[in-house]
Amino acid sequence: MAPVAQVEEWADECASVVDIEQALVGLRFRPGREDRQLRTSVLTHLAWVPVEWQAAATETLSGLAERHPSRTLLLFPQPEDDDGLAARVLLECHHLQGTERSVCNEVVELSLRGRRAEAPATIVLPLLLPDLPVFLRWRGRPDFASPVFEQLLGVVDRLVVDSAEWPDLSESYARLATVFDRAAVSDIAWRRTLQW
Repeated sequence: MAPVAQVEEWADECASVVDIEQALVGLRFRPGREDRQLRTSVLTHLAWVPVEWQAAATETLSGLAERHPSRTLLLFPQPEDDDGLAARVLLECHHLQGTERSVCNEVVELSLRGRRAEAPATIVLPLLLPDLPVFLRWRGRPDFASPVFEQLLGVVDRLVVDSAEWPDLSESYARLATVFDRAAVSDIAWRRTLQW
């Protein structure tokens, strides 16, 4: 893996979707940038990350950027907090050896506070990259009946789960089967069986 050439950051504890969009553009096209950036995003990656999964999600994400350049939206629900949206936008650029160019990955961390945690699709939709697939990684067992799950399922092409994170496998699989007609589904646990 090539070293990260540059990481630029923007953050706001009281952000709007417009602020986030402007930050993404501003970081990418900041005057005085020395390298030429290639936009080669292959997908928009959403991750619904309850507090108990935040460290694991951040660690996993760090290994994906160069192999799968994308826009990643990390959704950190905080329903007990006062209403609001906090955002942190990172532009991580990796030099391409033998060139003056770099490939960049966009990471948007969104703290969905209070009622914002109940309506994530309204925040996510304007931030999706057009004409690219949208993957949703749901950490832990999804609450299949929740409006939040239904909203996010409605904006994605593929749902990615890890059934090894579920305490009640057979009941959860029965519920998971009900979404097969609305999105492609991948289970990371299935991938682990390929070594057999």
